[in-house]
Amino acid sequence: MLTSYLHRQAGQRFAWGRSDCATFIADWVALLTGIDAAAHVRGTYTDAGSAELHFARFGGLARAVGSAMRRAGFRMTQTPIAGDVAVVRFGPILACAIWTGARWVYRGDRGLVLSSHGRAVAIWRI
Repeated sequence: MLTSYLHRQAGQRFAWGRSDCATFIADWVALLTGIDAAAHVRGTYTDAGSAELHFARFGGLARAVGSAMRRAGFRMTQTPIAGDVAVVRFGPILACAIWTGARWVYRGDRGLVLSSHGRAVAIWRI
């Protein structure tokens, strides 16, 4: 199921608040569970600056995602399995990503990015 989701997502263009890294993981969670943990933020920011301001109100991206995931009933884990979601640091970039079992995948501004070099800040079991 994850492979099919990633193939469908690969064709979508990046759009802040509608098709970015946060909505990428939220859409995955919604597909699996029917829970849209990002319903309250979709469309509330439209560029990098407004996204930064929006997530800063929650204490940053990791805290915002953590709050949404807790409200949706998901628990944190230390060791991801395929399909789990996380906030991951890729050098200077902080992004929401899905663990494939071998690498992290996230939506970047030029498409899906696969990386095995990220450091998870927080991981949630789906």
